[in-house]
Amino acid sequence: MVKTPVTGLDDSTWVLRYGDYTAKVYAVAVNGGILFANPAGDQVLFDGLLISDVKGLGLSRSHWQVADIEGYRRLSRPGSVTAVHACEAWSKELDQATEPDSKKGLFGQLCSGRLAYKNVIQINEVGEVELIVQSIDDSNFPLSLAKSL
Repeated sequence: MVKTPVTGLDDSTWVLRYGDYTAKVYAVAVNGGILFANPAGDQVLFDGLLISDVKGLGLSRSHWQVADIEGYRRLSRPGSVTAVHACEAWSKELDQATEPDSKKGLFGQLCSGRLAYKNVIQINEVGEVELIVQSIDDSNFPLSLAKSL
């Protein structure tokens, strides 16, 4: 999988979910990736592979940061590392219905922290991201972004 910003943002409405929190966000291309944001103060920065920065989620002072460093994923809040998880490389999961050279696909990444989990990026037929599911903290509640239809 190539680490490039997502394109094709004509329909920029997405649904953000984290635990029991749900909000509508809008995707905007920015330097360094795609920013998913809304007027309520929710902000999620996605670089094409990794959700690297999260603010809000219904809590005005909440802020999470995620960074990949030498095969490990560092999860932090301002001023402190909250967890370090071991993550494998991203891999495309083939199924019988998808041609091997198709743009459409599901990419997964296995990680282990307190518990094992899987990060997911789903790509549609035209090569656009339509679903992102990734862990941003040690709670094992994944953050998900799903493109609205």
